This record gives sequence, structure tokens and C-alpha cells, in this order.
Amino acid sequence: VEACKSTPPPAMAQPLAAEAQGVEAYQSTPPPTPPSRGGGTYAPGDAVASGAGGQLATTEGPTILVLGLFCILLAVAALGFLRTDPIAGRVNTCFLLLLVWSSDIGAYLTGRAVGGPKLAPHISPGKTVAGAVGGLAAAIIAGIAVALAVSRPTSLTHAAAAAAVLGVVAQAGDLLESHVKRRFGAKDSGWLIPGHGGLLDRLDALLAAALVAALLALAQGRGVVLWG
Repeated sequence: VEACKSTPPPAMAQPLAAEAQGVEAYQSTPPPTPPSRGGGTYAPGDAVASGAGGQLATTEGPTILVLGLFCILLAVAALGFLRTDPIAGRVNTCFLLLLVWSSDIGAYLTGRAVGGPKLAPHISPGKTVAGAVGGLAAAIIAGIAVALAVSRPTSLTHAAAAAAVLGVVAQAGDLLESHVKRRFGAKDSGWLIPGHGGLLDRLDALLAAALVAALLALAQGRGVVLWG
């Protein structure tokens, strides 16, 4: 009786042995090494998060956040610098706002009406080359309109040139913000403006153009319009 109790049934001896071998093999197998990103090596302490833009080390998050906050604060300071000019502050601010808004509207309407090749499909699939051209044209027209309202007609070429520069920078700022969102696998930059991609999506072009506009104002001197 004791021999029968201590001896397992023949049908269960092989499955038990196979299960024991499988557990030992699993415990002795090292964990798989995640693929390296960007040709670099993977350190054990580096956490990896997957997103629409690919794998991204979470250690980059705080760096991008600090850099983004710094750029936003710098752009806000640039807007304040433009507006506080006691002579040309109001005109320069209106010039900047109108051309940025015109660029956004012109790019949207032209892109929807014409379509065509994509401008940067890997960054912002909705933007087209035709939309970029239409936005730039709208920005130049807005700049000329402001110049006609407040200055001599002979300065229209300078106004068109300043508006073209700021229009290109505004579109570059829009693409940069889209690139950052795609890099982190985010669809929207926030939730304050539902359906518009977030507050930063509405201000990205303005913030980028404000920095360059402040540099132009600094080069021109206080009391002088941006195209003076």
C-alpha cells in the first residue's frame, strides 16, 4: 500500500516531468532585449513608451517639456515687447496678428479647394503645397493692406517682404508643433478647445512669428514699423 501511495500513476509521470523542465527553461531564459532606437544602445534603466511616432524614451519628455515652456514664455515676452512700443506698438501688433490669421485662413481655404501634393506627409498629412502657397499669398496681402492703411505707398515692397518672412515662419511654427505631437504620439496638444487640436494648435504660428517679429522690431528700433 505504501509503495502504491508514493508511486505516481504512469500516465501522469511524463506530463509532470515535462512541466518541470519547461519551468526551469523559462526561468533560465534571459528577457528579450528591446531594439535600439536611433542606432544607440539600450540601458536597463531606460523606459520605452510606444506611440504613433514610434518608440520614445520617456527621459526625453521632461527635456522637451522644459524647452517648450521656455519657447512659449519667450514668445509671450516677444509679443509684450512689440505691444509696449509707445509709437509703433499697436500697428506692429496688428500687422503680426492679421498676417498670421490670414495665413491660416488662406492655407486652409486654398488647401481644401486645390488639394494636390502634400507639404509634409510624415509630419502633418493634412497640409498641402497649394495650401502653403495660398497661406503665404494671404499673409503678403494682409501685410500690404496694413501698410496701405498706416504708411506711404512707397513702403509696400518692404511690407510685402516682412509679411512674407513672417508668413513662412508662421507656417514653420505650425509644422514644428505638429512634429512634436507626432513625436510623442499625441493627436491634440490639449483639451481647452475641443475639435481644434488644443490651445497650442491655435497659437503655434503666432508664437513662432512673434519671435521673429520682435527681432525685426529690435533691428528697426523703437517707434518704427516692422517694414520701415
